[in-house]
Amino acid sequence: MTFSPTRAELARMYPRALTEWLDAIARLAPDLCRHYHIDRQRWVHRAGQIAAETDGLSLRSMTEGRASFTMEFDH
Repeated sequence: MTFSPTRAELARMYPRALTEWLDAIARLAPDLCRHYHIDRQRWVHRAGQIAAETDGLSLRSMTEGRASFTMEFDH
């Protein structure tokens, strides 16, 4: 069974997150988790990294200088 976080779980993980980010992740997470075979343990690891790099998804722009942040998953 493939893991996928719910909108409510995302809101608990990222209490300061912008609504736009929560909505986008909730919409994309099921397909991403299924495609990349992400289980709960991998999600929790990635969620912590996302929180640290994006100030809890509270940033409107996910860029720093000329760098932009992307999520890459192992297959």
